[in-house]
Amino acid sequence: MRTLFIFILCLFISTTVISQSGAKKILKLTEGRQAFLKRNYWGALDSYRQVLKENPDGAIINYRVGETQYALKHYDIAKQYLERALELDDDVDVDLYLMLGKTYHRLEELDNAKEYYRMYREISSDGRSNRHNVSGLIAQCDYAKQMMASPVEVEIRNLDKEINSRFDDYAPSVTADGKMMVYTSRRPSETSNAVDENGDHKYFEDIYYSEWNEEEQNWESGERFSSNVNSETHDAVLSINGTGDRLFVYKNDSDHAGDIYVSRFTGDWSLPEKLPKPINTSYFESSISMTADGSTMYFISERPSGMGRGDVYMSRKTSETNWSKPKNLGEVINTPFDEKFVFIHPNGNTLFFASNGHLTLGSYDIFRSEFKDGQWSDPVNLGYPINTVNEESTFSMTADNKRLLISAEYHEGLGERDIYEIDLSNTDILHSLNIDSDLLGKRSNVTVYGRISIQKGQKPGAFLDVAAYDNKGEVEVFKTRTDRRGNYEMSLPRDKNYLLKVSLSAGVIKQEKFNLKNMLPSEIDYQLNLDY
Repeated sequence: MRTLFIFILCLFISTTVISQSGAKKILKLTEGRQAFLKRNYWGALDSYRQVLKENPDGAIINYRVGETQYALKHYDIAKQYLERALELDDDVDVDLYLMLGKTYHRLEELDNAKEYYRMYREISSDGRSNRHNVSGLIAQCDYAKQMMASPVEVEIRNLDKEINSRFDDYAPSVTADGKMMVYTSRRPSETSNAVDENGDHKYFEDIYYSEWNEEEQNWESGERFSSNVNSETHDAVLSINGTGDRLFVYKNDSDHAGDIYVSRFTGDWSLPEKLPKPINTSYFESSISMTADGSTMYFISERPSGMGRGDVYMSRKTSETNWSKPKNLGEVINTPFDEKFVFIHPNGNTLFFASNGHLTLGSYDIFRSEFKDGQWSDPVNLGYPINTVNEESTFSMTADNKRLLISAEYHEGLGERDIYEIDLSNTDILHSLNIDSDLLGKRSNVTVYGRISIQKGQKPGAFLDVAAYDNKGEVEVFKTRTDRRGNYEMSLPRDKNYLLKVSLSAGVIKQEKFNLKNMLPSEIDYQLNLDY
């Protein structure tokens, strides 16, 4: 009897311990997820690691750790955990395939990235796949492979500890003569070490400056602007004008809802003043660049009159304090996606901007357009390695076109984002970038994809021939085969009508006309599903 009592007591204690352990795991998973959704990625990782220590073979915890490492831009580490999650349970989460695709994309393993993107498109709903623009991601991989095979002739160097830190450093802007650079940093300082608890849990942004040392041919160590410019919350540089006496600043706190400010230098930098309407609105305004003569401003705004999330606008000076109604630069420049940075060259005719709506290598790339004969030219991607599979979205250059300053996520950086200097001595960045004309970022082709549903009674696993013909059905333009699930994919020139023919060995079993005319430049895929 005593033995039975001890056995029951041990069983009760074990069950209680296991129950408590399970409850603790669920609690930590929940805490980690909440922190992740609040963009507190280090906090999320701390909670997840406690679960991982007790349950290293759990598919969901490996997935969550991998997802968080990706958000922290630790792509090599993310890959390990995401692959482990897939190995443990390939049904753990449908988004695992998307995350693996994105991770391989960032690691420049482009064939693997495409494979996981395609798998995600096959197993996810059409709405989910379209929401994540999976066909666009596949097109980015193809484009990146092409661009990386034809690199632009430039030399890139990290500006090292004089400018960069182990924290985020970005948004460089240089005066026309190349003597002064301003930039934004998320590092702590002796006078500012507060963290954005309501945002991404990093240190608040501050603005720094550096002067060019002609003798040493290098930048001096960066220094923080005074309290006239920097406050206790977010202060980010947007640009400095060519003569170096006007500093455009972005502020976003309880008193400033994402607007553009200007500080003027008259022996010292003034307190930033908010730019008047119609430049600023109740909507989000960011990034601004002024022409050398001060007559025109180009800026980014998310006002509802735009074509996408953020658009490029321009406004002309009408008096000492007034500006004209902003004009949207139109669909040649702006897309239904996002334009988030703008820089007007000192020549006043060449516009550079960052976009994820034009064809990129991945995320945001920087493009160039020239104003000629009263209109903007088709944007040109600046090419690899200026643009990479990661995000390139802020840069500036000297008036002599010899040096370009850019913030980027190149692999050898000190922090998450660093500032680099690019030597343009062997490249004419304003005109020819020595890029093949087929690689200029124009979406000349459309990816047509879909699934051919097999009728009842058809032999499982049958492959089908799928061919696209001209509208008359006479000239074959593209031919492919479905996979075992009936999926197919082809690349066709836009602005034409086509006839799709589906065939078995016995002949054509289904045909369908479709139209790729009148598609927007930003539309890169067309879905066509058929039943037979």
